[in-house]
Parts: sequence; C-alpha cells; structure tokens
Amino acid sequence: MKKSNTLFTLAFFAILAFSSCEREQWGNAQKGPDDIDNRAEGQIGLSALKVSVDEKTATTVTRAGINTDNFIIRIYDMDKEGKMVQEWKCSEMPEIFTLKVSHYSITAMSHEVQPAEFEKPYYFSKQDFEITENTVTDLKELVCTLNNIKVRIAYDSELQKLLDEDSKVQVSVGEGRLEYAKDETRAGYFKSIGETNILIADLSATIQGEKVTMSKAFIDVLPGEERIIKYSMKQNSGGDGDNGEIGKVDIQIDATCEVVEKDITIAPGEEEPLPEPEPNPEPSPGTKPAITGKGFDITQSITIPPGVSTDNPYPVIVKIAVPEGIRNLEIGITSSSTDFANAISDLGLTDFDLANPGALIGILQNLGLPYGDKVIGKTDIDFDISGFTGLLVGFPGTHRFNLKVTDDKGNTASAILALIVN
Repeated sequence: MKKSNTLFTLAFFAILAFSSCEREQWGNAQKGPDDIDNRAEGQIGLSALKVSVDEKTATTVTRAGINTDNFIIRIYDMDKEGKMVQEWKCSEMPEIFTLKVSHYSITAMSHEVQPAEFEKPYYFSKQDFEITENTVTDLKELVCTLNNIKVRIAYDSELQKLLDEDSKVQVSVGEGRLEYAKDETRAGYFKSIGETNILIADLSATIQGEKVTMSKAFIDVLPGEERIIKYSMKQNSGGDGDNGEIGKVDIQIDATCEVVEKDITIAPGEEEPLPEPEPNPEPSPGTKPAITGKGFDITQSITIPPGVSTDNPYPVIVKIAVPEGIRNLEIGITSSSTDFANAISDLGLTDFDLANPGALIGILQNLGLPYGDKVIGKTDIDFDISGFTGLLVGFPGTHRFNLKVTDDKGNTASAILALIVN
C-alpha cells in the first residue's frame, strides 16, 4: 500500500512537471512562415449592419437605449482554425470589406470581458456567414445579450442589524472573484466559463462578537442570468449542513440563490401567442440518475482529519447510480488554494468528462480514475478520490469536486463534494 501511494504522488507531480516542460518547449518552438493564401476573394457589406442590445436582457437601459459605438467587432476565419482576421470599433466599420472565400464568424461585444467586475455588464453576439467568390455578403443585425452572470447580495432585516461592519461575502465563478462588503449595493458581473457554471459564496462575518463562516455552492448557473444570494436568520433551528458556523451564538444562517426573472412586455397585436410547450416527461424514480456518498452525506463538506498522508489516505468514494446508462460524467475541480488550483489547471483537470477524456487518458490512468469504456453505458460506478486526500493535506483550503452525470436519455444529476483541509 505504501509503495502504491508513493507512486501515485510521484506520478501526480511528474505529470505536472512534464506538462509544464511541454508547454515551455511548445512556446519556444520556432514557427515557420505563413503559407501564402491563394484563395479567391469576396466581400462583406457592413454599411447596413446594425449592432444593438436586447433590452430584455440589459441591466440598465436609458430612453435612448445602450450606445454601441464603442462595441468591439471581430471577424474570425473558421476555415483557418478560428484565426481572427479583422477588428474594429463599431463606429469605425467600413462600408464594405474584402475577405478570402471561407466560412467566418463575426462577433460584437461591449468590451474585453474580465473574470469579474462590479457594475460592468458584458454584452455579446455572434453570427456565422460565408464568403463566396466575387459576391457581396450582407449580414443580419447583431443583437447582443447579457453574457456574463450578474450577482447581488441581500440580507434579511433581522440579520442585517446583527452583522458587524467587517462582515463580507466573497463570490466566485471560475477564476472570477469579488468581495461584497456588508453595505455593498453594486452588482457584480462574472465571466461565464461554460454552458452551466458553479457559483460559490463564502460568508465571513462577526455576530455578537462571534466569528461566522459559511460556504455554499450553487450549481447550474447559466450565462446571462441574474442571481440574488439572500442570507436569512434562523432562530434555534437544527443544522442542516447549509447553515453557518456561529460558535456559541444561538442563531443560524441560511443562504438561498434566486434567479431574477426578466419582465417581458409585448404590446397587443405585435406577436402571435406562443404555443404551450410540451411537457418534458419526468423519469420515474427508479430510473433517475443519482449521486451519493458512500458512508457520508455528500451535501455536507468533509474535513480531512489529522494524520492523513499519501501513505494513509482518507477514504472518500462517491457512488454514481445511472439505471439508463452513463452518457457523460463531467468533473470540475476548484480550490481556494491557489497552489492546488494551479496544479489542477496545469494537469488539465479543471473541467473534464470521464466518458470522453480526450488527451487526458494518460493523466487519468496515473490517477487511477475510470474513463472511456469503463464509464460509458455503465449503470453503477464508484468515483474514488481517496488517493487525492493524501495530496490535499499540503494545500490548506476548501477543495470542491463538481460532478454532473447524464444518462442515455438526457436525464442529469449533479452534486458537489467539498473537502476541507485545515
């Protein structure tokens, strides 16, 4: 057992070193001259191209609408691996522009999106088009929508009175982090890193002289959504794993994350009524996928006890039951430890699919994780990360394994496994 764990550790850091060297060699490699592009040419008409913002998704709209003059317009050649071939400010676009015959994408965006910013919504639109020889191609209007995630913090009135001035909430989505002071009223805007995102809120406060800490993760957060994280006070309630740790104070805190619905007003006669959507049949209870902890409640965080090491790992096994068979088993790893987060990023393990591992096969083999045929179509699988626990002890912080399984009929189940190292 000792030899096996030692090899596991060496493999982990050997892979890390190898991937770093590989990147360095790649970055230092000399590039040959660009091939001469002998493709025929056509043109794109830009004089009538309109760029606007969909007011139903906009966070602030004046009577004159949102000015798009300074929006950034970019054109990408999709037949050349998505290489950007042109960029303008919206107000500086020419009336007509010549391009090689190819397939392209044109994008409009309000600004270069940052991981997280206060009061700076990011609007984006994309349109695909094709250039043919000796032809002028006209484009449809580029209607931009909110493309990042808007987050505000709120407290109920009773709790607000008890919070000391040092109280704060740190919100993170991917690499984006913002700190909300107690009286912060501004909205934060976070870069969306996928079709769905994980939003993490960490409360740190003082109530009646006692330190309060609480960490909560919210899954399936969509690009363009507005979320309000609300903290409320519970008197004399039994803990349910989601409440803050309040020491001796006889108060508990709960956190919810509500989606703010956009108001849509349509004047009579402008639109035909939409047909009622057909109901999506719910899978019967016996066929739903499920993610549970083996011998523990996965909805509650696990604190790694003292004495755990690579020679003495702490057993953590997640049971994944999928009666209809696994199509995808997506794993995302995040960490409050910068060093561990960087190591995971270097290994390419920030987000991956065990069913379709791609170039990660070698790394997953060394980590002892199932992949490919050992995952696809399976109805019962163990996600055993016991080997990670010995490695984590060198990285104090909260480490989250975000799991999402999809079965062959498109049904999904999600869970977050949180491991805390003090």
